[in-house]
Amino acid sequence: MEPNMFANLPLTALRAFESAARQRSFKAAAEELVVTPTAVSHQIRSLEGWLGVPLFERLPRQVRLTDAGERLFRSLHGALLEIAQSVDTLRPQRSGTSLTISTTPAFA
Repeated sequence: MEPNMFANLPLTALRAFESAARQRSFKAAAEELVVTPTAVSHQIRSLEGWLGVPLFERLPRQVRLTDAGERLFRSLHGALLEIAQSVDTLRPQRSGTSLTISTTPAFA
């Protein structure tokens, strides 16, 4: 493996692809990622160009994964889950409780 093998990975496009593939919708992926559906579409087209294979069949009002898209989704989804779990183990755990502080108007 080359030392900078991650430098050229299109991580934003991979994240857009994973979301669209999981939800089977560019619109739902856009809502999840807080971007426009057009931005998701552009990211996926860019990824398809980078890979040299189509990942989705674009049908009227829906998208369907190609065989290549299915293969990429299976490996990518698992990898992203592992990353999320690894990161979660390092982050401080929140207790889920809240603290409310009140005062009199004269003090404020």
